[in-house]
Amino acid sequence: MRKSQHAFKDRVILKLFWLATIGLLFRFIPKDKIRHGILAFLYKQIVTWVFGLLVVEKGLIKYPVRFFSKANKSSFSFEYFIYPSMCAIFNMNYPENKNRLMKFFYIIFHSGILTFGRFL
Repeated sequence: MRKSQHAFKDRVILKLFWLATIGLLFRFIPKDKIRHGILAFLYKQIVTWVFGLLVVEKGLIKYPVRFFSKANKSSFSFEYFIYPSMCAIFNMNYPENKNRLMKFFYIIFHSGILTFGRFL
């Protein structure tokens, strides 16, 4: 596969992740907790801005295809939208009143989803 075809495919995948994330936000952030979801989203953006840039600048991770590629080397999609959105969904739906096993599987499920998405 040529480089331009590969980049096109990656951009399509990024756009699909954006659409899926928007859909997940509408589905899993309860209307009565939107303010809490926004707060979790913005807090996670602050954290990922600092650490995301640090990790990319140290060369520990590379984003070959990204939006705003001339601005910086980090992934705007993952660091500033997808990951903070998943953290907001995680926080708003955390099974506080469940047993430890249920909490463990909830954490593993969300970590697995994020790892799989980053792998793609």
